[in-house]
Amino acid sequence: MKHTLLYFCLLFSVFFALPTANAQIQLGGGLTFGTGISKLGLNLRGTYEINEKILAAPGVNFFFKDKILSDVSASYFSVDLDGRYQLITIAEDIHVYPVAGLNIFNVKIDGSTTGIRVRDNGLTVGLNLGLGAQIETLTSLSYFGEFKVTVGGIDQSTITAGVLYGF
Repeated sequence: MKHTLLYFCLLFSVFFALPTANAQIQLGGGLTFGTGISKLGLNLRGTYEINEKILAAPGVNFFFKDKILSDVSASYFSVDLDGRYQLITIAEDIHVYPVAGLNIFNVKIDGSTTGIRVRDNGLTVGLNLGLGAQIETLTSLSYFGEFKVTVGGIDQSTITAGVLYGF
């Protein structure tokens, strides 16, 4: 888990260090709910403006642990490498966009039951498809909400809402 988080932080820093003259970068996060695993989690994400219509939007989700048995727990983690297209702009501050991208989902089961050590780890790769909206404010903050369906790997839907800070 530490190596995965370190790798993701390195990916974020390299991704946002790409030179561009008028790049708009936003970082933030929020709450997410995965319907396939029925768990609430934390979402960390960023956006990088490629041009005025296309944005790259990588993110990571940390879902809260789940007790399977008395001494066995499961933890869930996912990385989203998404792209967004600014489809509709309403009143210059509300943007509606479709989302498409890659989802990497990891589940880790750890514990012991009846004296037997239980340890397993599973990684799946799927495709994200969804719709979202972002509301810009007069400050550097903006609010977002997204609904995504992940197909392939783990089939689930996620609902995410949160705040982004623009640089």
